[in-house]
Amino acid sequence: MDVNEKIVEAWLTTKNFFMMSTIDYAQFHKDIDILAVNVADKVIWDCEVKIRTGSTKISETTRKRAGFVHIRDQLNNQERDDKIREIIGNDHDYEISKRLITTYSYFGSPKNRAKWMAKFNAENIEVMFIEDMVHELEETAKGLALSKNEVIQILRLQNIKNKRR
Repeated sequence: MDVNEKIVEAWLTTKNFFMMSTIDYAQFHKDIDILAVNVADKVIWDCEVKIRTGSTKISETTRKRAGFVHIRDQLNNQERDDKIREIIGNDHDYEISKRLITTYSYFGSPKNRAKWMAKFNAENIEVMFIEDMVHELEETAKGLALSKNEVIQILRLQNIKNKRR
């Protein structure tokens, strides 16, 4: 699991989810980044984390890993759905939701962001942004005297460092 997925897991934990990560469902490195379950709310999030901090932008192309079609097909995949059912079973009334977690910059300008979010939404994929998650985690960290979560602990230490300036 990479650091981006750890950040997402830390955020999901604050929302009362428990998680499984890096679940292989087919050949050629196909995996579910995070499968998150909130028992109280009876929801399951199938999360794909695509964090790009450089100049990579999403595209219309079908051949690139940064392409809309590739990401859509990765989340809306029968083998993936079968693996989720294998893990959680069919005897539940939980809502299963597909989530793409990315950066604002991955979609480009605000105009393009609205376009891409609408395209994913039309495919029943909700887009979430890691910058918003980090902001919420920073706010959570400010109020904690101690944390065993390494992501939140780093944010706590960052806050302490910033107070010294």
